[in-house]
Amino acid sequence: MKPALRIAVLCLALCAGLLLAAMLVFGGPNYFGLRPHAGKPGLESHHVSDLTSLASNGPVNGILTYDAWYKGRKGKTGWFVLPAAQISTIGFSVNGALDPQMAKMFGAGPRRCNGTSLPEKMIRAVEPERTNSGFLGRSICRRSKMDIQDVIAASSPAARHNAQMTRQELTEFDAQEDPMILRDNVPAWPTPYAYHRIISLPVIWQDMNIRPEFSINDFRNIASDLADALNREGFVGVRLQLQEWYPRHFTEARSNHLPFEYQDEIVMLSGIRFSRFDFVVLCALEARKDCDGIDVSALLVDVKKLRDRDVLNAALAEKLEVPDESIRLRDVMTEIALERDRLTSPTSIERRFSVTWYDGRGPSTLN
Repeated sequence: MKPALRIAVLCLALCAGLLLAAMLVFGGPNYFGLRPHAGKPGLESHHVSDLTSLASNGPVNGILTYDAWYKGRKGKTGWFVLPAAQISTIGFSVNGALDPQMAKMFGAGPRRCNGTSLPEKMIRAVEPERTNSGFLGRSICRRSKMDIQDVIAASSPAARHNAQMTRQELTEFDAQEDPMILRDNVPAWPTPYAYHRIISLPVIWQDMNIRPEFSINDFRNIASDLADALNREGFVGVRLQLQEWYPRHFTEARSNHLPFEYQDEIVMLSGIRFSRFDFVVLCALEARKDCDGIDVSALLVDVKKLRDRDVLNAALAEKLEVPDESIRLRDVMTEIALERDRLTSPTSIERRFSVTWYDGRGPSTLN
């Protein structure tokens, strides 16, 4: 063999070896998906019951797993449900110990992976009566740090659903007691309050540079006392809600001004504070008439004291131009909003709850 050809063959062999080594290193234990369930050595082994034993927010009604590898394969969604009755000695492995610090609340939901909407792998105990946010379980972005293949093998492929339900619909949904349906916890559920209404007072304002005889804080105390007097726990629930607009530091110059829409222009005001109080009224099934009968119009006498046009005109006289277009993206008080001087008080409507559930009753080709 000629020297030049021999050198070329050696170079090709070297390149092939380097390519193979790179594939082994960067392909990892999953080897580009050819071994989708492979986990790295040294993972901690656990039983599903080890996870459920950590539950402290009501009973666990099943185990929910997600594996992104299954999504779109043979029509599967990637979600799987395992009813509580089937939980026994099924094992899984994760990187690290499974203790309350590791099987913890992850805020509002599973950890996000590279900006995707779902975690690469996840196992969690479903607690429909959970009162806290988050979930009990583990989610992993690096697939090799979790092995849940035995749990998935024992589970049923599931479809994930989201819906808005009334109190009656949610009550009927829970009455099914279907072990193949796992429902996430629903905030404020269960509750006797089936209806709600919002009584909105007009916007009030105050000069922040002086202490008036009657202030927004004085009005808040009066409105709060009225809410407490109207509240009947479990029958009619009344809560005072406050929204405020006041100058904030938001530019590099630390300028303390409030964006205000005036005559179709956004200007900057200082030294003035705007507030709006709403009464949030919740009603039990048998208390809807009582809910609609609640009247807070007596407060309008005090509201009028805090709608002094001279105070507003004084602030407008010192208005400045908008220093930054990003101000338009902020919560801007408008002149139109100040025109309303009466209550906005619609009748009650049915409350609707956001419900997420997983249905494992269908075939493996769930969409």
